[in-house]
Amino acid sequence: MNNNVRGSLLQLFGARVGVAARWAVLRALPLMLLLQLDIGHAQQLSRPSSILSQEVSFKRFDKVELGPREPCPAWLAVGDEAVCRLLQVVYRDVYLSGFLLTRAVPSDQLVIYHAGHEAGAALEGLARSDELLILPDAASFVGRLFAQDADVLVLFMPGTGFAPRDQPPSVQRIFQVVSNHSAFALLDSQGDSAAAYFIAHVRGFLDRFAAPYRSIVMVGRSGGGYSTTLAAAHDTRIMCSVSFFGSLPIRLRLPTEADLRDDLGDFEQYGLYLFKRMDYTDLYALATQPRRRHVQVYNEEDNCCFSGFDKGRRVAELFRRQYPAVRGFDVEFLPKRSEADHYNLDESAFSVLQSKCNLR
Repeated sequence: MNNNVRGSLLQLFGARVGVAARWAVLRALPLMLLLQLDIGHAQQLSRPSSILSQEVSFKRFDKVELGPREPCPAWLAVGDEAVCRLLQVVYRDVYLSGFLLTRAVPSDQLVIYHAGHEAGAALEGLARSDELLILPDAASFVGRLFAQDADVLVLFMPGTGFAPRDQPPSVQRIFQVVSNHSAFALLDSQGDSAAAYFIAHVRGFLDRFAAPYRSIVMVGRSGGGYSTTLAAAHDTRIMCSVSFFGSLPIRLRLPTEADLRDDLGDFEQYGLYLFKRMDYTDLYALATQPRRRHVQVYNEEDNCCFSGFDKGRRVAELFRRQYPAVRGFDVEFLPKRSEADHYNLDESAFSVLQSKCNLR
């Protein structure tokens, strides 16, 4: 208890304080305690916040462009009211893409869906995207998000999604190289983390186009869940974030007696210099501040990675030991529903997102 709160209590119970003054202090006490709690959170998180700012900074956007309205791909099955706009971002010669799913009158609610590694082969643009670009369960998931009267921004990993359009040869060459994410080891250094390349299109879009939105939610699966955690930790405009099957703290990734799988993941998940200075529990905590919510969701049995039955069960305990007073962080588990639940964003997954992020 800090000196201000202690002084108020001493004043409250002092012999010369009247009844009205005592009631005034009592009414103010909950607010004073909340303010004290917020100050404590800020102090505890000042170091990881400083590290993230030092390591992940956005240095040069060569292009941030939202294209004209076009018909949406047929595989989205979102109806005639939907229109799509191609998003192209070039960040320090690395091309990133996505598309905005919207209406003639845009919503004031934005949900960002990061597709992670599920994106299909790079195509030439929306008009030629008859071939499924995200997995069928994700296409259905995005359609349900759109049905919640939200604009939906679908984003892709570097080296996937739409091909560079009319970009310099250097951008096109790098696009091919970074489809193997181990190449980012060449772009990663102390104070200049390659993590920025995985969320630069989030930052570029929000800096340029976020003004109309009163609510911004982000969600992703697998590598998209990793990107969701990273983006939410870095950008406080994302009020609620849900990572489906996207990460574990690094200290939980080695095999255990109950779960013998190696859960290291791709290079960006463990090999960045950033993770020599902080762990995912720090990112989870930062994604809750100030007064935001972050949720890690695990399948009990995951056919890819990060199963919940053992390692996932340890996440909440590890987080609470490190950040006992931080609120807004949740861990959820989905029961086994199929033999391939890593690729199963079904009703139970959507219900978690809807309840935790208050989608209307």
